[in-house]
Amino acid sequence: MVQAHGGDTTALSKDGLPRARRQLPIPAPTGGIVTAVDADAIGRAVLILGAGRQKVTDPVDHAVGLADMVKVGDTLTPGEPLCNLH
Repeated sequence: MVQAHGGDTTALSKDGLPRARRQLPIPAPTGGIVTAVDADAIGRAVLILGAGRQKVTDPVDHAVGLADMVKVGDTLTPGEPLCNLH
């Protein structure tokens, strides 16, 4: 997608992307089947953490984000990671 938009794909290499100093798994409070994922709430959370801008002048922390997110239909046990917070 980056290339299609004329972006520099070399920034996507492992050496080109910043890494968060800490990564924290977010545990599922209960077990069960994932029936919904609130993308708006997730987007707002990572925005607050610095992955986006609330104002044009706000800096963006490219090391902030979520990885390994569960998907609708996944079965989880209590304490299993919903995602990893960077």
